[in-house]
Amino acid sequence: MNENFIIHPLRPEYHRLQSSGGTGSSAGGETEFDDSQVLRQTFMVYLPILVVVVLLFSLIRRKYRRAFNVRSWLDPIKTPLAYNQYGFFSWFWKLKSISDDKLMDECGMDALCFVRVLRMGFKISLLGVLCSAVLMPLYATADDSQNTRSITDNIAQLTISHVPEGSPRLLGAVIAAWIIFGYTMRLILKEFVWFIEKRHKFLATIRPRNYAVYVRNIPNELRSDAELENFFRQCFQSESILEGNVALKVPELSKLVAQREAAITKFEHAVAVEDRTGEKPQHAPSLASAIRGSLKGGGEKVDSINYFASEIKELNQVISKHIDDLNENKTCFSHDVEQPHASGSNRQISNGVRKTRSDSENERYGNMERTGLLSVSEGRSDHSVKEDCSTSPRNDIDTPNGDPGKIETAENAGYNAYRATNDATPGDSEGKTNPGIVLKNATKKCRESASSIGGAVKDSAKAVAENSTSLLKSAEDGKPESAGFLSFRSLRSTHAALQLIHHGTPFTMEVQEAPAPDDVFWFNVGRGHKELQVGRLMSFAATAVLCLFWTIPVSFVASLSTIESLRAEVGFVDDLLDTLPFLAPFFEIAAPLLLVVVNALLPMILRVFSMMEGPVSGAVVEASLFTKLAAFMIIQTFFVSAISGGLLQELSSLVQSPTSIVDLLSTSLPAQATYFIQIIFVTTVFSCGMEILRVVPLLKAMLRRFLGPRLTERERQQPFLTLRPLSNPLDFEHAGFSSNIVLYYIVFLVYSVISPLTSIVVAFCFAFMDSIFCHQFVYIYPNRSDSGGKLWLNFMRVLIACMFVAEFTIVGLLALKRAPIATPLMVPLIVVTALFSVYINEQHFKVTKNQHSSTFDSAFLKDAYLQPELQTKEARFGFARL
Repeated sequence: MNENFIIHPLRPEYHRLQSSGGTGSSAGGETEFDDSQVLRQTFMVYLPILVVVVLLFSLIRRKYRRAFNVRSWLDPIKTPLAYNQYGFFSWFWKLKSISDDKLMDECGMDALCFVRVLRMGFKISLLGVLCSAVLMPLYATADDSQNTRSITDNIAQLTISHVPEGSPRLLGAVIAAWIIFGYTMRLILKEFVWFIEKRHKFLATIRPRNYAVYVRNIPNELRSDAELENFFRQCFQSESILEGNVALKVPELSKLVAQREAAITKFEHAVAVEDRTGEKPQHAPSLASAIRGSLKGGGEKVDSINYFASEIKELNQVISKHIDDLNENKTCFSHDVEQPHASGSNRQISNGVRKTRSDSENERYGNMERTGLLSVSEGRSDHSVKEDCSTSPRNDIDTPNGDPGKIETAENAGYNAYRATNDATPGDSEGKTNPGIVLKNATKKCRESASSIGGAVKDSAKAVAENSTSLLKSAEDGKPESAGFLSFRSLRSTHAALQLIHHGTPFTMEVQEAPAPDDVFWFNVGRGHKELQVGRLMSFAATAVLCLFWTIPVSFVASLSTIESLRAEVGFVDDLLDTLPFLAPFFEIAAPLLLVVVNALLPMILRVFSMMEGPVSGAVVEASLFTKLAAFMIIQTFFVSAISGGLLQELSSLVQSPTSIVDLLSTSLPAQATYFIQIIFVTTVFSCGMEILRVVPLLKAMLRRFLGPRLTERERQQPFLTLRPLSNPLDFEHAGFSSNIVLYYIVFLVYSVISPLTSIVVAFCFAFMDSIFCHQFVYIYPNRSDSGGKLWLNFMRVLIACMFVAEFTIVGLLALKRAPIATPLMVPLIVVTALFSVYINEQHFKVTKNQHSSTFDSAFLKDAYLQPELQTKEARFGFARL
């Protein structure tokens, strides 16, 4: 950047071009340029930069396809659209001819919505350009008055500040405002028609998120897969439910999976070392061995490949067993929750908790046979019992004193006593059928079984206690969360579930749209309603405080943006430069970067605030982050810069004449248009230039080739300290870029009437950004997690808010201009905008959330497979004209 252009986001006086020479003078020996010269110098410097960027990019884009056409060679994100790179310059306008459907299918609906926002801005600003053709001569030819006689700058004369107070020409501003804002509202309605169609098309596509819902605040009695499915089967047809998945707490399993991933990485690295060197790598198996080896020399070492291979196999077995246990425990947890006070005869205990049965002999042993806990084998005596190891829950219990036969012997003895008294048949021998003998034998067996049971019960109680303690220690793994996902077989059922109220208690069984599977933040799944509410409150409070006081740190850092101010404010820097004067050039370069670093921290801080809200997916984070960044753009960049900047410029005049604030604001507010034109144009040149030349990604990819682990393919694909290879591109930052577009909209809406020249610059910027970002979506950015245009909905809400801000600003300015006729005529426009906002919020946003019923009509299947000969009874015909 040219050193004469130091852009300060809050204090417009710093945006003036400063030079040591030129016309005019000031007390400090600096030359303060008028608006015309400021814009002239801005365009003279940045327009050539823009031209060079476009020429350079057009020259290298086809030669270095790997860097500038990632989606033509990277398999996971390949797209047919990227195969056609068009001509040297023709790409700039031919990319705009890609249809919305193709762009949506290949680049995602979020990308398409961003492009539509740019094109909508171009349409509105183009109308502003037409209005400016009338407004600029209207303002420039206004008669001079006492308040406007001092305005001699050519650019300032094209603004409303050159119009005298109470002049009838102010009606031109009102008429232009009605035209521009009316057309904006009409475009919003048309864009909603377009968006609803595309949104419903997106919701109808075959993807997991469209056939699933996210259920949170699930009651205790429903926190199992089966119970969740049964609950929704009461609302829908049974076959419409595919599966329910209640989330589980799995901290131990997460640790095991992380260990396995680390072991796989180390194993692959060891194999790569062997392939490259021809020698088997070795390492110390533990930290103690490594320390002993470093101290004494040598030490114990193991073959790395075999060691990590064995570790992976062991972890695979442990993880597999862990997952099987968790799946088995799901139903046990739900049963324990449903019947917390159940008697011992009905309690189901699995994995260490036994299932005892009714005291009724008939029910007890009949259940044993039915459930397979005890089974009678064919071809053997009826008194012979076989254990079913695959289904018996007691096999998971550590048996008393290590003797696996005591519990079984006790149960079998009781069972044999039961059979001895009840299984006698008429065909048996007389000894067996004699009642006295039977009773005697039964008494003897009961006495024997009682003795066995007495010893077994004591030991089994001890075993159950030990296993219960073990379960409590690891009870965190497998404990169900209060949220989960439910999948349906049809779109109709999915959207019906989203619109029904599923529980009479507020905030219970809340059903929301499911995110994409790879976009789920599992660590936030299951957070309770109170926790989420507190998180949202804290996020809002932190954002409000930061938004109000962000000016303070930025102003301080901006005061250090030159080496002279840095030496004056920071004592040790002055001493250091006196001692080591050769460091001065480095501080000259680094000092302005302080402001860049501080501004770069803002999205990171706001992202942390958004995460406090407990979002369940990245799309929700982006939407929340966009809203916060947009608020910062409106409040900090616009309001603070326009209003406080205008007052600061005229501070000396206000001190001399405090009552002149109204006159000063009526002239200084329009004068801020030059500052915003600078900001918008310079931002467009640099952001688009850096974006299309991919300066930062290419620099990071180049450094990644030399830094970080890169021996294996897995290592080469992974980022290292924010350094990413070209084969692992980042997703498009929709929240950050969209919030920047908000500034373009609000500047246009406010200054299209106040300073018509703004419309021309904004229209150019929108048209240029349209081509640039179309190129990036087609050739660079992957389409991994598409939210389906959720950010577009938030943008429309912000846009309507910007309309109110602009209208009230214009009304305030006209009031300062003492326009008795023009000011009241703006009030109906505010009323119309308010009614429009109410109208839009009634149904338009609601309709975008779900599919409409006609979408589920299966009439398209009728006669689809009918023979062609049977389809048309009568053919239409006519005479073709030659």
